[in-house]
Amino acid sequence: MRTAPNDMIAASLWQGQFDTVVNRLEGFENRLNDIEKQIEKIKNHRDERDMIVVDLFKMLKENMENRLKTLLEIVRLQKKETLRIKQSSGENFEKPKRFSMTGKL
Repeated sequence: MRTAPNDMIAASLWQGQFDTVVNRLEGFENRLNDIEKQIEKIKNHRDERDMIVVDLFKMLKENMENRLKTLLEIVRLQKKETLRIKQSSGENFEKPKRFSMTGKL
């Protein structure tokens, strides 16, 4: 059986179109792979950034608690000094009220 020249041209055109489609699909696949890699990088950086932010908030909380303790100690020492001065001068004084972090007296 002999193939007609038109059949060979049609097969050649079909092969060319098929090759074009294959090349385009490979290009899309490469782009998708690149996008997946970029998304993974962004995700990893986000997780790392979130951990850093959490650590910074923990440090801030500790710092604020230490500042509060220091301020409470300063107030306690000031009251103690004020009481000592009043006692040494012979003034009548009231017993200072206790201050607690819970707000109860």
